[in-house]
Amino acid sequence: GWLEGLFEDSRGSLAGLRPGEVAVLLRGLAGVQASPPPQAWLSVLLAHAEEQLEEMAPQHLAMMLIGLAKMQVRPDRAWMESALAALAGKFEVMGPQALSNVMWALSVMGCMPDRAWLSAYFSSTLLLLNSFNAGELAVGMWALARSRLEPSDTWLDEYFDASEAKLTGFSLRDLCLCGYSLARLGLRPPQTWLRRYCTLLLRLKRGFWHQKTLLTQVGDCGCSA
Repeated sequence: GWLEGLFEDSRGSLAGLRPGEVAVLLRGLAGVQASPPPQAWLSVLLAHAEEQLEEMAPQHLAMMLIGLAKMQVRPDRAWMESALAALAGKFEVMGPQALSNVMWALSVMGCMPDRAWLSAYFSSTLLLLNSFNAGELAVGMWALARSRLEPSDTWLDEYFDASEAKLTGFSLRDLCLCGYSLARLGLRPPQTWLRRYCTLLLRLKRGFWHQKTLLTQVGDCGCSA
């Protein structure tokens, strides 16, 4: 097919791609296929990408990791360590979308950063949680739950304050992700947060076919609405 031809024809040109182009290419490929590219092609691209990690803009690093995660690509440990090191140096200039996307990608790829990296990540996100939109708050918590990462009480307090103020903007999907994630981590939100969450969830669930799952999530979060 045309995609196989693209891989074959482009392999010799991969080393000439600029940092942003590598990220856009991987993210674009993830939009048309959900499986890894040919290994020979991928090896050339990853080797080239590794040389450019420090030069990549934060949004391009996040974009690249999302593309790899969506295509079920798991780079080797050395490559991931280089990518994590590059990310750690850019937390302070990363926005909410990039920060939540990075954690989503790492959780899907099964990559567990070390304690120092996570500490820096949580410190940076703590300062920005009020700037996260509803989708970013929901996806970010889902990623933490998938990786079984429980933040500090200070971080969680800020998360609940930020998300409670925006719960009315959560879609049904966002509410489900958030409820599932909190239950998976065994977390009990503040009562005011729970009451608002459950009110919104029960109002929206009428249009959702999987009501049993939703109600289970409500119960697991400690909601008695």
